[in-house]
Amino acid sequence: MYFRRRFCACTVVTLAAEVLSSDEISPPVSVRDFLETCKATLPEEILLGAPTERIDEAKLAAEMELEVITFKAVKRECSLSKLKASVAPEDFRIGAFQLATLQQNNVARTEMKPYTQMINPKRIVAKDALPVKYPDVVLAVTVFNQVKKDVKPFNEQKHFLVLASQPLTALKDVITCSSDLPITDQSEMPEEASLDAMKSASGFFFIEDVFYNDTRDPQARDYSRIIIDWAKAKGEAIKNLGISPKSSSMEEVTFADLTVRLGFPYLYCHQGNCEHVIIFRDIRLLHPDDPPRQLNYPHLTFMKRPRKTRCYVCKTFQAHWITTDDELAPEDPCYFCKKCFDALHYKDDRSKACNFRAYLYADLD
Repeated sequence: MYFRRRFCACTVVTLAAEVLSSDEISPPVSVRDFLETCKATLPEEILLGAPTERIDEAKLAAEMELEVITFKAVKRECSLSKLKASVAPEDFRIGAFQLATLQQNNVARTEMKPYTQMINPKRIVAKDALPVKYPDVVLAVTVFNQVKKDVKPFNEQKHFLVLASQPLTALKDVITCSSDLPITDQSEMPEEASLDAMKSASGFFFIEDVFYNDTRDPQARDYSRIIIDWAKAKGEAIKNLGISPKSSSMEEVTFADLTVRLGFPYLYCHQGNCEHVIIFRDIRLLHPDDPPRQLNYPHLTFMKRPRKTRCYVCKTFQAHWITTDDELAPEDPCYFCKKCFDALHYKDDRSKACNFRAYLYADLD
């Protein structure tokens, strides 16, 4: 029963397709054939990422029917530097309410910093970091929040740009989910607790009837094998659905090897039964205005603003801990910021003040 449910869950792409009209879904597009077609039809300077042509000021001045000197004067006076006052007016004041709001917002941003670094870590660019190679293809990918039963529509979580030359594992490694957070009790040694996500070694993308499994870790489980075996046992019943599932290794396949339909919902599954819809929105050539280094990809272009769960005690700071079976908490479970959690639950010698269990908390969905 479990595996039958899991295979039906894999067809969530069919359910998600109901949200989209047929006009929004393209015919199958081979990423490699797209690149070859561009090579055969476009000029070499475009394929090799020639820089965008600079504006000819003299030509633009002529189109505006202005002298070049006048044009430069207008350009100088309308520059962004003129939008900032050199000296603040003497009567410039910030009201007490506005100042309090600014201080509260600064506190919120400070509390969000560790969380932001976890879900969007800064990549350290080395001096010898490899530049992107032209020509290449860029695919725009949308990742949705985890699929929940009877919950529609699907909510977009992040947008990425990926290179066709990258393996599928590059996208898997940047997808974050609350299912990846540690679920062990951290109340005995909270100082050693970390918000670093515990990424699942196992997982797959289901794209055009192919399960692309992550097999980099020897201990990774092949979630697709039991599903494929079950599908084969069903024979004609599965074929009548137009599905002939196969499997491949994710790390051995690049995006250039894929054939995708733009706008069609595909599936990413990890942690056994946590599922996310992914959609390829666009495919185009790499452009000089795109990030210039290989390690900048997958490149995050959009992230859904996370909901903010406040501390139940101070009602000000972002929740960082969640407790259960807590003798001192007004609710079960209860959310705490770092300061309130420490002040309420630990003595001066860092021993527990009462019986409780504590878990790290972050709003990832």
